[in-house]
Amino acid sequence: MDLETGEYVSSLVKPSCPITMNARQLTGITSELFSDCLEFNQHIQRIKEFIGNDDVLLIAHNGKKFDERVLKYHFTDNLSQFENCTLVDSLQMITKFNDDLPTVTRFSKKQQKLVEKKDKKLVSIYKHIFGSEIEDAHFALSDVKALALISVVRFSAHFCDAPKKHGMLPKLIYL
Repeated sequence: MDLETGEYVSSLVKPSCPITMNARQLTGITSELFSDCLEFNQHIQRIKEFIGNDDVLLIAHNGKKFDERVLKYHFTDNLSQFENCTLVDSLQMITKFNDDLPTVTRFSKKQQKLVEKKDKKLVSIYKHIFGSEIEDAHFALSDVKALALISVVRFSAHFCDAPKKHGMLPKLIYL
């Protein structure tokens, strides 16, 4: 999603490996949903056309842990086409610039007791800020729209203004 224009590219992508039971339970997404979809490498040209040749800041929630690995894996043969892109992890931004995160109490196996922790899930942060659920959470387009709203409301000085000063256009990704 381009934060300046609101334009976006969205496609379901056939997974290269089976969807785990844990992922199915968390998201409600099943393999049947992707039966007629193209594989990731068949979307690369479309993604490149969307990104273009300008210097682009890609913002992804938990991007260092997930999105960056997926992009590097699928773009290995095409990395030179994406040299104009810089990936920023919104989770790191949220942790760094926002003390007002929701908390969650969970059982710690390591400490063998209930502990209160900051809840850094996108759905939790969205609900904390806006008081409502993300419609169709865990689907990329819904999550990227939620991330865009969070970015504008909470981090505009960091996500939106700073990149422009350095000639980078902000675009959001969610895989």
